Amino acid sequence: MKYRNLRRQLRARLTANRVLAVPGVYDALSARQVERAGFEAVHAGSYSFASSLALPDVGMLTMTEICEKVSGIASAVSIPVIADAENGFFNPAAIGRAVRCFEQAGASAIHIEDHLSGKHTSEPRRVVPLDEAVQKIRAALAAREDPDFMIIARTDIAWVTRSVADAVARMKAFIAAGADAVMPTGLTLEQLREVRQHVSAHVVIVNSNGDSLESEQAAGASIVIYHSFCVNAANFGIQQALQRFSATHRIGSLGGAMSSLEEIEDLVGYDEYNRHLQRYAPPSRSPEARDSADLTPPRNAGR
Repeated sequence: MKYRNLRRQLRARLTANRVLAVPGVYDALSARQVERAGFEAVHAGSYSFASSLALPDVGMLTMTEICEKVSGIASAVSIPVIADAENGFFNPAAIGRAVRCFEQAGASAIHIEDHLSGKHTSEPRRVVPLDEAVQKIRAALAAREDPDFMIIARTDIAWVTRSVADAVARMKAFIAAGADAVMPTGLTLEQLREVRQHVSAHVVIVNSNGDSLESEQAAGASIVIYHSFCVNAANFGIQQALQRFSATHRIGSLGGAMSSLEEIEDLVGYDEYNRHLQRYAPPSRSPEARDSADLTPPRNAGR
């Protein structure tokens, strides 16, 4: 029920005349931080997942690995998760397996791309033929069990041909196939404005040029994904803290560069666990044992 409600929530949010900013996360803890900061959705993508494993995002992660990460993230937050389903992992006849995997993991939406190679590597830039890409979207839509689970059709063809017209043609074909939204990459904001003259569906973009959210909304974006936001922030913070500690050899010198254990424990739910511990203490315990269980131990005791 939670995930069905979140999917409806995401769809309703898209009807508002306000762009949705979606930071990328790499695990459940970073997702909870995004939620605490007041954002209305998180993005769970292969780039951040691969980076968190010290791997390049070149297709090394399996569908099962990504779905397991998405499941942990979705269970940790109460906001929609937009997940990266790569190219669907399978051909059109088998793509239903991926759709079910992400749907059961608790995602509210997935994006499926037409990319073949060249995204993060020196390989030639290639996309699948349009008819195959369209059939994947049709098969994905037919496979979902929850009609509110969104299928976003991503096209990277503008990276390959540098043609806005090619991107428009693919997006129109995806919309005709029933895609809930389209996701062009490799376009400038000026090109996005041109696209919006021909495409009326919701448009999802990836912030890759540092453009402001206001300018992206003005260009016609419905959702802006900041795919590496949390992994970039975490890497920078860890790097800075380690450099300072290496220079001083005094943990106390880090000051505000690190979260306290209290902040982490609040984020992961120690207080909630202790409330459950007191509420559900076995009734067979002696009064003395129950009394001692009611005493909340001091923070960081025994660490």
